[in-house]
Amino acid sequence: MASARAVFQNSPTEIRTRRLLVVFFSILAMTVSARSAQEIVERMRNKQPSQKRSLVNRTIIKLALFPALLPEFYLYLKQHFQSNPRLAELLASPLIYLLPFAWRVQLALYAMSSAVYHSGRGSRLGRALPPIWTFNILGNAWLLWAFIFKSKIFPKSYESIILSYSTRYVPPNMSRQELEELLSSFSEGKRDAPSHKLGHHNNLCAKLHPNESSCLKNYLKAWLHEFLRAFGWVGVFSALPILLSKSRRAVLMDRPLQVLKSWLISTIRGTAFIVGSINTSWALTCLLQRIIPPGSLARSRWIINGSVGSLWILILPEKRRTELTLYVARLSALCAWRAWRLHGGKALPYGEFALFALSWMQLAKLQQRGEKITGLVGLGLEKLRT
Repeated sequence: MASARAVFQNSPTEIRTRRLLVVFFSILAMTVSARSAQEIVERMRNKQPSQKRSLVNRTIIKLALFPALLPEFYLYLKQHFQSNPRLAELLASPLIYLLPFAWRVQLALYAMSSAVYHSGRGSRLGRALPPIWTFNILGNAWLLWAFIFKSKIFPKSYESIILSYSTRYVPPNMSRQELEELLSSFSEGKRDAPSHKLGHHNNLCAKLHPNESSCLKNYLKAWLHEFLRAFGWVGVFSALPILLSKSRRAVLMDRPLQVLKSWLISTIRGTAFIVGSINTSWALTCLLQRIIPPGSLARSRWIINGSVGSLWILILPEKRRTELTLYVARLSALCAWRAWRLHGGKALPYGEFALFALSWMQLAKLQQRGEKITGLVGLGLEKLRT
């Protein structure tokens, strides 16, 4: 009987090994499936077979190894360095080199923004600072300035979002380079005399919205057009927390109308934030050229556009404001670093590793003190503790 129990009982090592393999093959399967789906979409769009790529390569294998190895290796280090627990985070951090460079940078920035936010929250310095959404205004002002004058350092993902919902201000036949040249020349006070069949009074307006002479009408039309375009996918993202949470699904079954109302309000708010912030910034371009003399505040005027447009964050709930502010902070830091490098600044060897390790150590320290770490970082830390 004792020998039979010994056969069926798994040792801790066997349990960890099985868990590691399950995570590895699950992530590998999801990555390969996503890659296959991407190829199918590309072929449908191009209407011709794209160049064949291997579904499984070294990068994908390393990508699947990272979430499988990190928890097991971290727990092993914690058991062996109980007298100095911060060594476990430091020694486990090099595993981020399993990730592609862009992923490593994003992970390091995510950890840093979370560490800074949770370190300041509740502290004397944190209480003395203005509300966190004000930093969203500063960050977006810098990002808009970089979008116009430093396109090489601007994050492409953020650029695609801006341009996707600027269809009433950026004509489809205008390239990114033409847009940059137009806005730069306008900032320097170069405004040609308008000559347009619709009766535009300003050359910039004739270029940005050539089919509508009224700036106000164009703004209202932009609002309606982009709102309807964005509402669908914002609604999907608003529904995900409901569908993925067991407790929220139970509430949905019990009180469907209440959940539907909450979902609708959340979707409207999220859509209004995206559409409002982007198109208000464009509309201010039309307004400010009537107020500010040509050549005055040549480049700094764009800080006004970004700051005022960012005020749409106030339509969101407080929790969502915090999440978006931290997101903008990460993009702003990335832009600032790229600007530093673009102007000859020295690189920091193993910088993403150092940033990730220090941030992780600080977050673990705060968690040990009883501080609740929110967001995806908090979920990740909870998983690492189990």
